[in-house]
Amino acid sequence: SVQYVNKESARSSGVEFEAESRWTSGLLVRGSLAIQRGIAADSGTRLSNAPSELGTVHVAAPFWRSQLVLASESLFTARRTTVGGDMLPSFWLTNLTVTYRPVRMPLTVGASLYNALDARYADPVGVEFRQSAIPQNGRTAALRVTVKF
Repeated sequence: SVQYVNKESARSSGVEFEAESRWTSGLLVRGSLAIQRGIAADSGTRLSNAPSELGTVHVAAPFWRSQLVLASESLFTARRTTVGGDMLPSFWLTNLTVTYRPVRMPLTVGASLYNALDARYADPVGVEFRQSAIPQNGRTAALRVTVKF
């Protein structure tokens, strides 16, 4: 059995920036950036799975009497170390979504394309795994239908 115990202390410092703008046309643009440094207090080494930068850019635009919304979300993750000390490269993920909300109907239909540019990346894992990182999914798609009642 595996037991999780926080035995070590860590120090972290950083800053975050965020901005958002909405136009009268309904266009939404939002972005954020986090810059951080996390280190193990006892050894002074970088914490595993602690990227030094995280960023997002989100754009959503309504069309056709605001019944149709096209949106894009891009996420940046800077390089990260694994518990074994390997360095994983930084990456961008871009997700695209189209949403249709017909007037006077309790219905929403949406389609999303996740990791639209098919970025190859992996996430670090803990010591309970044999590998130091697990590759993540490439491009995937989803369809949604929501009915309110």
